[in-house]
Amino acid sequence: MNRTKKGLLAVLNLLFLAGFAAADQIYALKAGRLIDGQNAEVRRDVIIVIQGNKITAIGEKAAVPKDAVLIDLSDKTVLPGFIDVHTHIMLDGGNDYGANLYKDSMPFRAIQAVANVRQVLWNGFTALRDVESEGAMYTDVDVKRAVDRGIVPGPRLWVSTRGLSIAGRYGPDDYSWELGLFKGLQMVSGTDECLKAVREQVANGADWIKIYVDWPTFIDKDGGISGLTNFTRDELAVMVNEAHRLKRNVAAHAVSLVASPVCSACRVSGGRVKL
Repeated sequence: MNRTKKGLLAVLNLLFLAGFAAADQIYALKAGRLIDGQNAEVRRDVIIVIQGNKITAIGEKAAVPKDAVLIDLSDKTVLPGFIDVHTHIMLDGGNDYGANLYKDSMPFRAIQAVANVRQVLWNGFTALRDVESEGAMYTDVDVKRAVDRGIVPGPRLWVSTRGLSIAGRYGPDDYSWELGLFKGLQMVSGTDECLKAVREQVANGADWIKIYVDWPTFIDKDGGISGLTNFTRDELAVMVNEAHRLKRNVAAHAVSLVASPVCSACRVSGGRVKL
């Protein structure tokens, strides 16, 4: 087995231990090199002590507990897990968005998501902010719970469930209207529906509230990127204020800084948010 494969196996083993180690199990990693994210210099010959999924000691002179499982990485470089703040674990990565929503059941999409989060973890990402389930309702919350309970391997997840937009401003949009198919987001109109939707999503496990402030985006006559705004200021205010009242943050899909009340630095012209 070559050094690259050996190194990959070592990483996989560590990630597995981080997600599934018993709460009272202690591991000591002997890192030949450590990039800790706190210092510009690479640290050498560092001991990292882990109990369950928490680092309890780290340092060049850290003591190895007598009952710890020692993992020798003296010829490896260790670094913190990566964080991805914009993912969609419920999508299969293909180009046919309608097929994702209408051909695959939500249980099947949950299975796909489990494979996605496992692959992401194996690639070194230990935390994801997933910004909406793309028509899979609250299935992302179920995947998060499965990871949290140690049923499946995956990074820590912060999920946004359904996403919010208005009628006609999200896909799929190339199917017959007679079919009455649902869209990839939760469609709302007016302040009452906006308020209710935020409360519903939080009640069903949303960590973040995802708002499509604009859609679609396009190149305007001045060569800039523009987006047709979806919500009135009152609608935005209701959603953002209620999310914050319920101790949730808001993620916005926008081509520029979001209009007040989210941010007062943008400029709104002719119903468009412009860069």
